[in-house]
Amino acid sequence: MALLPTGLAIAGLALILVGTVVIVRLRAFPKAYGLGVLSMAVFALQLADPFVTLQLGLRSEAFLSGATWWAPLTYMFVHADPFHLVGNLFILLTAGAALEDRLGERTFFVVYFAAGFAAALGHLGMAEILPRIVSPFSLAVGASGAIFGVLTTYAVLFPRKNLPILLGIMVFWFPSFGVLLIYLGFNVAYMFAQTGIAWWGHFSGFLVGLAAAFAFQNRLRAPTTPLATDAALAALATTPETKEILAKIETFTGTAADDATFRDAWVEKLVRKARCPSGHALAREKSTVRCAGGEFELDLAKG
Repeated sequence: MALLPTGLAIAGLALILVGTVVIVRLRAFPKAYGLGVLSMAVFALQLADPFVTLQLGLRSEAFLSGATWWAPLTYMFVHADPFHLVGNLFILLTAGAALEDRLGERTFFVVYFAAGFAAALGHLGMAEILPRIVSPFSLAVGASGAIFGVLTTYAVLFPRKNLPILLGIMVFWFPSFGVLLIYLGFNVAYMFAQTGIAWWGHFSGFLVGLAAAFAFQNRLRAPTTPLATDAALAALATTPETKEILAKIETFTGTAADDATFRDAWVEKLVRKARCPSGHALAREKSTVRCAGGEFELDLAKG
């Protein structure tokens, strides 16, 4: 039983753990882009030492014996070859960034990692239940399951929003739901063609994405409270972080049907991050924001 990977693989494990924490804490930088950069950095280690892939990938036999306890996380950051990496990055930096922009970084992270862990569970389950299809010694690598979850969530919530799709060396634009159907079609083909591609992990990510889309559906409902005016919000934006949130709020101009919903969600984030003159947190009740001590009160709807 190995307590830790060896050689450059231990550097890869450390890079993934530290890099993920840095991405979580990094301000004013899309988390989808951060995960993409981290995946490229890990791939550089794979090129330097092929054993990095073996030690950080997910094998049912090794994980269930306790030899690679880290694999359900690390397998998402290693890839089989440059084409595998580029294909995953393409979806991550388009659908992933779009989902993060619409629902926020916290929701994006929940969907991404929940789908990634579900794909790992799918691999382990298939190896245990159907070893003739998935050998316990087969290696699962890549963020495809996690990314499939992100794509599914975005496509179900925003089916008419356009996304690019990479077909060979050509890029085409389709409504996001159409892009999802194309990838699902590819996955069905993988299932019957026995190509060695872990289609069961993709379907696991798809199911998580579908569940997430329905779970977050209430975010798309129009807010019942009056929308905050820019003048009112400016009074709350007194730090660099809250000013960045205010700039984000101002991008929702009302031209799209769901703008009001997402504007209100970011207003809620601004209220959570802002502080009273005394330094205490603010509390919001419908369109009124106030301090517990009464030293500050603002009607967001009036400005």
